[in-house]
Amino acid sequence: DRFLDGDALRAQREHLASIEQVTDLDPTRAPGDDSLPARVLSVGDSQSLFVSLGLSSMWADERGVTSEYLAGVGCGSTELIPVRYLGEEHDAGRPGCREWRDALDEFIAKFRPQVVIIAGGFADVADHQLDGVWQHVGDPEYDAWLHDQMIEFAHTVASSGAHVVWLTSADIRLPHPDGSDPYPEEDPARMDRYNAIITQVAAELDFVDVADLASFVQARPGGQFDEEFRPDGAHMHLETAPDVVEFLVAAIVEATRFVP
Repeated sequence: DRFLDGDALRAQREHLASIEQVTDLDPTRAPGDDSLPARVLSVGDSQSLFVSLGLSSMWADERGVTSEYLAGVGCGSTELIPVRYLGEEHDAGRPGCREWRDALDEFIAKFRPQVVIIAGGFADVADHQLDGVWQHVGDPEYDAWLHDQMIEFAHTVASSGAHVVWLTSADIRLPHPDGSDPYPEEDPARMDRYNAIITQVAAELDFVDVADLASFVQARPGGQFDEEFRPDGAHMHLETAPDVVEFLVAAIVEATRFVP
């Protein structure tokens, strides 16, 4: 069975079906505030779910902005090739990632966001088998391939005319069995290089901005591993971090200026 979880797959299908078709007659700005978009979509791995739900509860619902998500758990921005993700090897991407990618075009065409936030990166810094060789971010061939894959992904998520805000990723520090080595994805050098490629992509595409969330989170008083903000060492609980919400809102407002 390819599916990570049958219930999760059904929930994704139901979520997609519940989205009403947006048309040219629907507004592109929030009620009473032209600086805010009508619709924001968060895409990426499970981090994008936390971003979307946090924005909804802390900001979007109150301001009349619809914040939606399409999150692929353990999925990255690349095509599906063999990957070693958090200690497990998969022949063609993580289970469920193909279904997530297949749903992406339809979701964007229905929802027609003005701003798309890309959040995640864990899978993209994992080992991939490229041209028969296991490689990872930091290896020149892999970096060039990842760069091109990220360019393509940016075009995909902006297909409705949205402006893209690509978030840099803070380091991760995951719980694992006592005495076991850290996962390769926890290497800060990998995330640094991944964030540098995000910056490169944003510099090359006029419809993409980079929001350096990693630096912002690392400079917070509690640091990037604040247990209240990131209790599992990875996902952000925005309900505990209004300053992070303000950072994201500022990036959304800036991106909104670039779309009709």
